[in-house]
Amino acid sequence: MEWFGDYAAIVAARLGDRVKHWMTFNEPPVILGLGHQEGKFAPGLRLPFADCLLGAHHLLMAHGRAVQALRAGCRGSVKISLAHTGRERIPATIAPRDIEAARRDYFASTERSMWNLAWWADPVIFGHYPADGVKAFGRAMPRVTSEDLQLIAQPIDFISYNCYTGLPVRADARGRLQKVPGGWGAGNPRGTLPWLEIAPDAAYWAARFQTERYGRPLVFSENGYCNTDFVHRDGRVHDPQRVDFLARYLGAIRRAVDEGVPVAGYFYWSLLDNFEWAEGYKDRFGLVHVDFQTQKRTPKDSYFWYRDFIRSRGRKL
Repeated sequence: MEWFGDYAAIVAARLGDRVKHWMTFNEPPVILGLGHQEGKFAPGLRLPFADCLLGAHHLLMAHGRAVQALRAGCRGSVKISLAHTGRERIPATIAPRDIEAARRDYFASTERSMWNLAWWADPVIFGHYPADGVKAFGRAMPRVTSEDLQLIAQPIDFISYNCYTGLPVRADARGRLQKVPGGWGAGNPRGTLPWLEIAPDAAYWAARFQTERYGRPLVFSENGYCNTDFVHRDGRVHDPQRVDFLARYLGAIRRAVDEGVPVAGYFYWSLLDNFEWAEGYKDRFGLVHVDFQTQKRTPKDSYFWYRDFIRSRGRKL
């Protein structure tokens, strides 16, 4: 990792003494899960679960080494995290037993997949893997040393989270988890990607549950909506669904902030329409439309709405 320390020093020199914010990795579940277990994203592998757990362990150690290099190579103040994502769980009602069921399932680590949030976050914050996962995975577990865990648990300054959607869950009469049959139901508003069902409360509960568990402020490093945007005859790009999406999710985040949840930041994904992994150019997340043939940029209605929202310091909601 010596090159990483040199790179950090060069960038730090250019930035001067301003606070630098660094992300070591973006979405480990996508890297290992979609790329190495499910074979949907590059490099398109379908490795045994034990190999994926080993890869996940090495990724977390690489994160720890990167944190060390950044703190050693950056001049002035630096804040560091890695961007998690997961399977958000939303209590079907505000009954305490439903809230507790959603919290338990959100942090459960027994599925043999890479989407267990606590599997990635607990070692970084607490210095150990979740006990339920260690027990469930048994012989598939890699060899983990105390030195490994010490490296992984380098102090981070905030929780970074990419949040898009969520599923409703509840507790049955015995307090056991129960997924709401049919989820949000047929015809629920969604983006053009099938997994992006609009569920604004995902942001509220993600912030609340994670800050309660990990004791760090949370930054929404990604949140956005994909659509089939195009330039209309008047030369503008009208995207009222994205404007509504933004208002709903930012409203849920403001609810969390008003209740004292330490949300430290929000970043919309993304500024420009871009290349979306295996989906290519067909799904547009941007606030600015990009003509991929000419590269012409056209700000969408959502761009101007978000600009005014920022100018009003949130009062526009």
